[in-house]
Amino acid sequence: MSAEPLRESSSTSATQCPSAKKIAYISTTSELGGAEISLLTLLAGLDRRHFQPHVALPCSGPLSERMQALEIPFTFLPMETRRRRRPLAFRRSQSAIRKWLEDLQPSLVHVNSFWAPELAIPPAARLQIPVVYHCRDLYDVLDSSRASAFRACDALIVITECVGERIHKLLPDVRTYLTYNDVDVDSLQAEEPNLELRRERGWGGSPIIGIASRISPDKGQLDFVKAAGRIAAERPDARFLILGSPLFTHDDDYPALLQEEIARQGLADRVLFTGFVDCVASLYKTMDICVLASLNEPFGLVVAEAMACGTAVVATRSGGPQEIITDGVDGLLVAPGASDEIAAACLRLLASDELRKRLARASVETVRSRFYKQEARRICQLYDELIRTDPSQKAQV
Repeated sequence: MSAEPLRESSSTSATQCPSAKKIAYISTTSELGGAEISLLTLLAGLDRRHFQPHVALPCSGPLSERMQALEIPFTFLPMETRRRRRPLAFRRSQSAIRKWLEDLQPSLVHVNSFWAPELAIPPAARLQIPVVYHCRDLYDVLDSSRASAFRACDALIVITECVGERIHKLLPDVRTYLTYNDVDVDSLQAEEPNLELRRERGWGGSPIIGIASRISPDKGQLDFVKAAGRIAAERPDARFLILGSPLFTHDDDYPALLQEEIARQGLADRVLFTGFVDCVASLYKTMDICVLASLNEPFGLVVAEAMACGTAVVATRSGGPQEIITDGVDGLLVAPGASDEIAAACLRLLASDELRKRLARASVETVRSRFYKQEARRICQLYDELIRTDPSQKAQV
């Protein structure tokens, strides 16, 4: 991965206090995925009288633009994560991270990205700086390098119980700290439905069912399209939205496969691909139903965001969604990979305005009570605890 020259942004927060403890955040991507959106929500919630964030990124991009808007200082560093294919560049990147940490002298390092552990955790651990990794993935196996990096952490912040359970099966002695992702309820609810989309497409009052996520086989868009065919057979007036774009090169061929299935189902005039959408809340509010069709989902930020917008949700029992939704109370749960169950759940909601509205009302209350303004508070409590810990107790890597 190429990187822009090292530089510190000129952005600083007027609310930062000179006595605030510096926290170094490391992200190996400048694109916006669920992990990056959650990181931004966390940073926005930090009390900068006590903690002063400094972020390392590989290059400019949507994430650095959001950092700029939040007045969070950021630095561009080389971040080659391919340690086997490009070992020299990987070691140079590690050296750059270590030098940045030595100059910054943070009280704690918070590593965020999936590809970051092997790259970013060892430099912090060798400097005996408290380090946490924000674990946002469901692991079935761990190679030795990642396992070693996890063991060097003072704690793994896990976003759901199921993520923590997977980690404990592989590394029983590693400390995990459960903190659910926050949802920016106020910003989401401030958005209006995208009525222009309905007018432009000629969809009028047609029911709209949507799916929003990175375009990838593990996110289940193919199951969604197959379900759309079943739904359209009973509800010819139904229309469908597919939000998102591929984030990784190995997923670049997947949209073509989806288009083939759409044509096979005879849905070409009923399905709209939007690509990446910056203001997704307006489209959640345009939908009558939001579907999460993932095969494995560590949390399900889409689920929580759509619920906050008052949109009825159908989600797979793929991990995280079971910890967000109570089936039949604030949403509906179906089996992963079961397009027939997705279709049946959506048809059930379309057949009953009362059920759809009841679930939507309850979902807003669920998000406000469980996923609103709790993440930063809990993580800051962890920061305080780890910063007070004797550094001589740190693991060596």
